Amino acid sequence: MAIRSGMFNSVNGDRKVDAAFFSLFFSTFIGDGVFPNPSTGLQIVEGQGMQTIVKPGKGWIQGRFVINDSDHIFKHDIADGVLKRIDRVVMRLNHLTRQIEIVLKKGSQASSPTAPIIQRDAEAYELVLADVLINAGTTQITQGNITDQRLNKSLCGIVHGVVDQVDTTTIFNQYQSWFNQYSTDKALEFEAWQTRVTSELEAWIQAEELDFTAWKQDQELTFTQWSDGRKDAFDVWFATIRGILDEEAAGNIMNVINDHKDSPVPHKYYDEGLAQPMLYGLKRNATLDTPAFVYGATEAGPHEVINLPNYEQVEGIKNVVASTGGRLTSEDGKTYVASMFKYARLKDIQGDDLLKPIIDDFTTRFPSLAPSFLPNTFAAAHKYKLRDDIYLIANIATIVIYDLRQGRVINAFNATTGNFVGVNGGGQYFEDAKYYYIRGYWNSGSAQGLAFIVIDKTTFEFVKNIGQSANPPTTVSYSAFYCGEIAFSDGVFFVAPSGSTSVYAFRLNYDSSGIPKDFDYRHSYAVIAPILAVVGVPGGMCCIFYTSGQSGNSYIEKVSYNPTTGALSKVSSNTSSSSMPKISATWVYKYTHNNANIALIPFGNGTSSIMNFYNLDTLTNLGNIVNEYNYNPIINSAGDKFYMQPSNPTGYTVGGQSWDTIYEYTKGATNGWSFNYFLVPAMFNPNNSTLQRFITLSPTLSAVLDNELYVRLSAEYQHRKLSSVKTVQSWMEVTQ
Repeated sequence: MAIRSGMFNSVNGDRKVDAAFFSLFFSTFIGDGVFPNPSTGLQIVEGQGMQTIVKPGKGWIQGRFVINDSDHIFKHDIADGVLKRIDRVVMRLNHLTRQIEIVLKKGSQASSPTAPIIQRDAEAYELVLADVLINAGTTQITQGNITDQRLNKSLCGIVHGVVDQVDTTTIFNQYQSWFNQYSTDKALEFEAWQTRVTSELEAWIQAEELDFTAWKQDQELTFTQWSDGRKDAFDVWFATIRGILDEEAAGNIMNVINDHKDSPVPHKYYDEGLAQPMLYGLKRNATLDTPAFVYGATEAGPHEVINLPNYEQVEGIKNVVASTGGRLTSEDGKTYVASMFKYARLKDIQGDDLLKPIIDDFTTRFPSLAPSFLPNTFAAAHKYKLRDDIYLIANIATIVIYDLRQGRVINAFNATTGNFVGVNGGGQYFEDAKYYYIRGYWNSGSAQGLAFIVIDKTTFEFVKNIGQSANPPTTVSYSAFYCGEIAFSDGVFFVAPSGSTSVYAFRLNYDSSGIPKDFDYRHSYAVIAPILAVVGVPGGMCCIFYTSGQSGNSYIEKVSYNPTTGALSKVSSNTSSSSMPKISATWVYKYTHNNANIALIPFGNGTSSIMNFYNLDTLTNLGNIVNEYNYNPIINSAGDKFYMQPSNPTGYTVGGQSWDTIYEYTKGATNGWSFNYFLVPAMFNPNNSTLQRFITLSPTLSAVLDNELYVRLSAEYQHRKLSSVKTVQSWMEVTQ
């Protein structure tokens, strides 16, 4: 290592030094940390809701300084419903950007979370200002959730003195010693107090026991005296009665007892309906071997007899009620009981509306926007599944973002700014590391163009609307549907309007703060037939799917974007004899399996539709999953289960009830998808002998929560759960 020294006057430039040398010089006598005055310097305090605030103050890292002259607000991600996490606020010396930043580092979710690891390497050096505990399901960060780390020398520390920052170990040890001594003294005081109180309590208990024993003995003596007196009085009374009750009276009482025992109607009651006394009793029906209820006006009769069921009949009725729910019907003087069809695949709409608490929350908190979203709009508007159970719905330029699991609205706003009109594209959007981009368009007199609503992925707040820059313009359609997806990869997005033979590449442009400001057209790439799907892959590339009208073969081409020239060039391709239907794909689901990039692509919908899944690395078709479906799949938050519906009602008739089919697919341990199905109610149309669909499955009308499917009935604007049900298969006659 070389020996270095300074500062010296420069002669002909021989002693010039840079900022790094000055930083090294200052670091020799000023240690890293937070400046001590004021005491709140760079302190992290609670804000509103999920916000924390960095108070004004100064910091020092390796000879560089940072000054925060006003409150700086951080907005933390919403809490998980089950797990906790610890976010960390750090002061970062960034050698790459040549500045000291104050940064919020999001922690990982866990039942026992730990704070993110701090970075201290050639690229950056971090000091921790505070750790913020985000409890499960919380919507408010309190000061009790914030652990101040400014005094922790290993994580931060206080700037003081020369050569090194203040070592707080000594004062801490002094405080610890005082605390230990204080704790010992207080423990001895508590022990003495406890001994005294225990002694007094034991003396009090003993006195109470003596008082209770004396009271008990007094009560026992009083009871004995009272009991002896009552016994003497009874003996006197009984001797008197025994003298009065002669043998004739005793015999009369015995005759009454015998008459009661042998009489068929020994009991008497007054029947208010008949306005006369009536007699009643029980007897055995020898023919049926059952008990019978007997009643009449006189003992001699005539008597009315009501036969009661025996034990076996009661058990039979109980079993019928248990198995049928007590549903009986009568026809032609005969009684029938329902025989239920027990089939686990039968499901029907049950339970409460999943959207109602969300709609109520929206109308209460956002009354000015409520007229744009009536209940039917919630169930039928453009719907975008952002992540997990969080959805965005759009009606022109009014946006509502809600959490389906928690039943609440996260944010709602009107995105109308400048010439922006509203959303279009049937739910198409893409995302980068920080923002969601919801497809829309702008209109300025005779000119229209593609635009995007930009939404913060952390706070779900509206950021701005962006459009295409003027250099150079392109004629790509802003209103046509883009086949497959808006394929985003490494700062570039690719689109292919429906019916087009070209894919167009656009580059996102950001301002100095990293906020998107616009996008510009870079290049296009043409193929020999209309494109059916475009799918983004990592590395600034996309895959193009199309079918040749001449050969009937299917083609996949992987195209790469050159960030320097903006040109698109083919990287690889593959040809298959298994053709795709010549209908554009309107949805793409991507996932990884065994480190391979896989895409699930449904081409078209209706009788000509087909869904395949592809390896995007090798450009191979891995197989067909389903044909002839209605709308795109409804997928769960884990991405391992989805639901679809045949293009036409297809099902069965059970006990006179018609049932439609819904397909269920589950991703297995291998790359394949396993198939299952269940049945939902439908109506048979006798005019054309077809089924009429009651429940329509689509991404707009349906949702999945905890692997339970929620759907909308034709005449309702709700999300209600499909649950297993039973139906009547036949009716059996009930005989005695």
